[in-house]
Formats: sequence, C-alpha cells, structure tokens
Amino acid sequence: MAPLPVRFEYALGTRGDAITAATLLGSWDDGGRPSADAWRAHPMRRETAADGSDAFVAEVSFDDVSAGADFAWGVVVEHDDGARSWGIPAEVGDLGSTAQERAFKLRTSNGAPQREAYRLTHHRARGARALATPDAGPRPIRFAAWAPNARSVEVVFGGVSGYIADDGDGIDPALALLEMTRDEHGMWSALDEDFDAYAGSRYMYRVTFEDGQVAYRTDMYSLAQVGGGDVDPGGRPYRGDVAALDGSPSCSVVLDPDAVEAFPPDPAAAAQPSNAFWADEVDPVRPVARRVEDLVIYELHVGALAPQTQAAGTFADALALLPHLEALGVNAVELLPMFEFNGSRSWGYGASHLLAIEKSAGGRSALKHFVKACHQRGIAVLMDVVYNHYTEDASRSAWRYDSAADKDNIYFWYEGPASRYADPTGGYVDNVSSGWAPRYHDAHVRELFVSSAAMLLDEFHIDGLRVDQTTSIHAYNALHADGT
Repeated sequence: MAPLPVRFEYALGTRGDAITAATLLGSWDDGGRPSADAWRAHPMRRETAADGSDAFVAEVSFDDVSAGADFAWGVVVEHDDGARSWGIPAEVGDLGSTAQERAFKLRTSNGAPQREAYRLTHHRARGARALATPDAGPRPIRFAAWAPNARSVEVVFGGVSGYIADDGDGIDPALALLEMTRDEHGMWSALDEDFDAYAGSRYMYRVTFEDGQVAYRTDMYSLAQVGGGDVDPGGRPYRGDVAALDGSPSCSVVLDPDAVEAFPPDPAAAAQPSNAFWADEVDPVRPVARRVEDLVIYELHVGALAPQTQAAGTFADALALLPHLEALGVNAVELLPMFEFNGSRSWGYGASHLLAIEKSAGGRSALKHFVKACHQRGIAVLMDVVYNHYTEDASRSAWRYDSAADKDNIYFWYEGPASRYADPTGGYVDNVSSGWAPRYHDAHVRELFVSSAAMLLDEFHIDGLRVDQTTSIHAYNALHADGT
C-alpha cells in the first residue's frame, strides 16, 4: 500500500509579521509510525488562508500500517523578536488534562491527503467576510454562523428601515435570500461571488428551530450594527429614523475590515486600505511605552465627553481631548468598553456584539483614527473587554440563538435537565457580575472571546486589554436555582 499523506494547517487568522516561522511537532517517528517518546519536527511553509490571513502548512507521509492509530500534534511559532512559544493555546477536551495539543486518528487514503487544521482566531473567518483571490478579480463573500440546533438558517437582507421585525416585516423583497448549509460542527455558511456587491448591506439570519419556530438573529461576528440611538422596536415593524435605532437588536452590516473610512465622515473621501492608513502610525521620536510599569494611564469614557448636550460623546470628542492628555503627561489611554452595546448612553459593560464597535461613538473607522492619533503622540491605547457575561437584553444576539430549550441555549452556561428545577431558569449559572455566565466549556464560545480580543490587536492596533471582572469567570459561578 502507498504511504498515507496528511496535510497540517496552522492558521493564525491574523495578518502581519508578528509570527515569522512555525514548526510542526507530532507524536510519530521518522517512518510515520506512533512514537510517544520523541515528537518529530517538520518545518512549515507560509501560505495565505482562504480569508486572506496568514497560515503555515506542512505535509507528512505516514506508514500505512499506522491506519487507525491515534496521533497528537502541535506547533511552535517564532516571533519577530526571535522568541519561540507553543502555538496551541486551546486545551484538550478532557477535564482531567491541561494538555494543549491537537489529536487525530489516521485514516486510510481516499486519494486526497487527510486534512488536520487549527485556527488561532476566527475574526476574519466568521460572520460576513470576503475571501482572498489570487488575482484582481471579484472577491467572494462567505456568511458563516454557528447554530448547531437549527433545522435551517438563511441570510435575509433588511431594507430602508434597518430593522427586521419578528414577522419578517422589513426584509427587502428585492434582495434574494441566501440559503446556508451546515457542516458537521453546526457551522452554517453561504457563499456568493462578489463581496463588493454586498458591502453596506443590512442582514440578519433567519433561524428555524427544531420545533419549527422562526427567529431573526443578528450576526455574533458582526463588524457593525445599524443605528446608534436608543429605539428598540421590540420585534414590531419599524418605520422610523434608522439613525435612532438601537444597534443591538437591529440589522448587522456587511463591512470590509480592511477599509478605513474618513473620520469625521466625509462622503467625498475614498476609504483607505489598512496598510496605507497605518503607514505613518508611529513617530520614532515619540515611541509608545510597552512595559506596564512605564504606563501613566488615563481612564476614558468616550460617551461622557459631551456633558453640555444630551448626546453621547464620540471619538471626535476624544481626538479633541488628546492635546490635553498629552500636556498632563499621560502615555496610555484606557477606553471603557467600546463594543456594540444597548442604547447610546452606556458605560459599555453590557456588550451585545464583541467584534462591532459602538456606532454612537463613531464605529470601527473612528476607533482606528483615535488609536493612530494616540500612537503618533507616543500614547498607548488599552481597552476594557467584557468576557464574563453577555448583555441582559440579548434576545436577538446571544440569547436562545437557535433553540427555545434552555439546555440548548448555546452561548449560556446551563446545567440541565430543566426538569430538575421548579423554575426552569434555575439551571442557569450566575456569575455575580451582571448576568448569567457564558458557556465556557464549548470551544465555539471561547473562540468568540479569543477572536474579539485578537481582532483588537490585529485590526485596531490596540496595545493591551483590561479584562473585566475575571473572578466572575473562574470563582463566582453559582447555580441560579439555589446559589450552590
């Protein structure tokens, strides 16, 4: 029999030169047979993944007598400063183990190499994202949403109202829906041929539950939400001002993460590619501090920067404040959470979408302009992030995303069955912060938080994160029914 080829793919999900090389390590010997004692090393070559992010790949031939055997593998990465580190931060799915490695069973060949893949972050791969192309032709678009309990999922597009009601009112009849297909992990996806044709489109996922119930859900990997106001139609048809809408329950928006719009907005100005926008980010004369012990931190709530009005402050106000902060001797600004939150006047600790930047403050491009302006002055930018709960009003985002059953509430931690509790909600886990705990034991939930954090560094050049209430993640969890 012929050797059994396996293709290993290690996708960073980011762009840039922070990781310069990677080496595959695996539990096999030089002949491709199981070896528990010494892992074999293979250099990996750099490639571009389907989403345009960086990846490293290697092919290994295994002895056909090893078909059916179990193997483990991992990756060592080399950083731009020459340091090396283990590249698989995810632990194995075993409560009794803290091993950080991947596992697979070697299959007999079907003519194509067996594929084993690991992705560090998914912020460029899920949601509505453009795919890379080898030429200058149109970039395809892929919509991807996790809904493992759903009977079906479709992409539907909103019209001028920017809001789709529970009965479907607000769907643009001129735009054809996209039917999504499910993979073995409960990830639904749909492809179309031209991303640019969808840019700016408003969309939601129409999710059909197992019991036939239909629900409209926003994209948990949304890059932007419609509206920067306070109006929540509550599932009813809406005919008002789009700008007045609360973004959290409204349509998600297709955006190119690598296009930076002018700020303040200028319809006559073309968007800049990210690499051009960031080209003059750093002033060598005023380097940004990198050590925590060197930071003089100013905590900034952007929404509080317009006290003379009833409106929330924006990044325009924050940019105007920078000369004052510089004169104070501040060398780091810590932003209160800026992910999409309910309403327009919030501290941000009830985020609904962990990759979308709050529209009322100016959105994604505005944050990039703020970070760049800070860096040009030698000021680091930190941001509060909230990964210990979801917003209490998550009815169109994380809450019951694809099922009405509490035990199948995919983003929330529930200890079932529901019949154990006099009140079915008793099975949820409180975290003593401001809501029920995320379902941390599911890899998809952890991947959402990891992708959110990685996006801030990769796309926004944020220098550091202040993680909110970590004790609510590892120490405070208690059963809602009785506090145990």
